[in-house]
Amino acid sequence: MGSHIIWDEAVEGSARELLSDPNEVHIPKENSALREAVDFLKAILADDVLVDSTLVIQKAKEAGINYSAIQRAKTLLEVEAIHEDLVKAALGNGVCPQR
Repeated sequence: MGSHIIWDEAVEGSARELLSDPNEVHIPKENSALREAVDFLKAILADDVLVDSTLVIQKAKEAGINYSAIQRAKTLLEVEAIHEDLVKAALGNGVCPQR
């Protein structure tokens, strides 16, 4: 008996889209500012659960990454900003880990 394929339902999309990791963020090659901002945010948020947003903005500025690129990267990565009062209530002492 030979090999055979059983087809299920049809899917739409390019081969690249269908075979890529759904958790991977796709950024067009021509948008290097956004790629840089995404890489920056991933790096600064990698080790800590909570990082002060003013620290993120300061470090981004020092790295030459503009605020709007950071905001677009934040949206793309689904990073959520939490108000300081909520952090204090959750932690009890208001201490947030920083890089």
